[in-house]
Amino acid sequence: MTQIHQPRRQPLSVAVLLDLYLYDAAGGHVKSWERLAEAVAADDEVDLTLYSLGQQVSCIPVHAHARHQTLPAVLGTDRFGFLDGIADHTDLAPFHPELWMRLGKHDVLHTTDAYFAMARTALLFARRHGRPLVTSLHTDTPGYTRVYAAEILHRLFGTGRLGRWLVEDRQWAERFGSRKDRRLQHYLHQCDWVLTSSHAYAGSRSVVLPAQRTSVLRRGIDRQLFHPARRDRGWLRQTWGIDDAEVVILYVGRLTPDKNVTLLARAVRRLLERGEHIHAVFAGRGGQGDALRELLGTKLTLTGPLPQPTLARLYASADLFALPSELEIFPNVVLEAMASGLPVVVASRGGAAALIERPGVDGITVARAEEEAWAETLGALCRDAGRRRAIGAAARARIEQHWPSWRDVLVEDLLPVWRRVHVERSSKA
Repeated sequence: MTQIHQPRRQPLSVAVLLDLYLYDAAGGHVKSWERLAEAVAADDEVDLTLYSLGQQVSCIPVHAHARHQTLPAVLGTDRFGFLDGIADHTDLAPFHPELWMRLGKHDVLHTTDAYFAMARTALLFARRHGRPLVTSLHTDTPGYTRVYAAEILHRLFGTGRLGRWLVEDRQWAERFGSRKDRRLQHYLHQCDWVLTSSHAYAGSRSVVLPAQRTSVLRRGIDRQLFHPARRDRGWLRQTWGIDDAEVVILYVGRLTPDKNVTLLARAVRRLLERGEHIHAVFAGRGGQGDALRELLGTKLTLTGPLPQPTLARLYASADLFALPSELEIFPNVVLEAMASGLPVVVASRGGAAALIERPGVDGITVARAEEEAWAETLGALCRDAGRRRAIGAAARARIEQHWPSWRDVLVEDLLPVWRRVHVERSSKA
């Protein structure tokens, strides 16, 4: 019998616009999409291009079905010295000509913000050419804007009468944040689909899009890379000179005001003053390193940004993880710490707390952004090794039993949305 071969369908071409620089120390937003690109398989019938900012035009293959494409910024925030050390750099231009020329080859456009050059260019292209536009919410940009705007105003005008008048009396930081809120609402209303980090957050945006046009985009975790078996206190001692007997409190993320890193450092200093045998490790980059050194002196280790294998080893070798930021939507670092068997202590406000299913059992939340509240919570854990082990084991068990891999997220959360919006737009055309 003659076998009839069905022609293979053309892969669905998807462009994901990241609006951030691609480099080794990039944050969780970029890292998440790197993991998702690695998860694309040949039989998915999808071809994925991640667009990021870079110093030059460059195509960096991930594998045959996924790649990074970097483009220079048109009006990069790195041009403005007063923005250094505040946030990851992006592109403030309203339009990106080079990107516009490349978007025509893609079937689906997926943005990851609503504000910057790539997202704005993609929206214009989608409206002009009828391309389906998907967006996903990864960062509380309005919230960060309120914090950053206050910091920038104080840098430009000082912390005296004029600076306080602008921030407190005129509430310029609040105005900038509210403007970002309105822009986000307007942007979401023009998208074919919105992906959010949780069902609760999706519901909060239902006034913009009908519920049937909104779904959840989870974060995956590499359960083999981030694993308690990587614990090695001898390596920690040899690499950074940390005493084996010290309880190691770990923070991973940007060293910036929005992350409340000095709040954590002040809490640790209180514990040191009370005689606790502890050591703080901050892994990341940012402008508050000097402030942390002033607070903690020799009881502080600043590692700088670390590659993922080294970071996984650091998680497992620490004793507990702390994240005092209240502006998180979905912090990868909390998942990584839990997968590594660490008890996590997070702020009760923000997305980090949503990752703890049973507070006190698989993680701990702190209700007040006050150093004494953090000192009390951290101190109790530092003095109770048994409780640390129990909470860390429960956290690891939850990751093993209930948390998806990056492949799961791609197949279950992203591919169905991309295919659906493409079919719907094609049928309308």
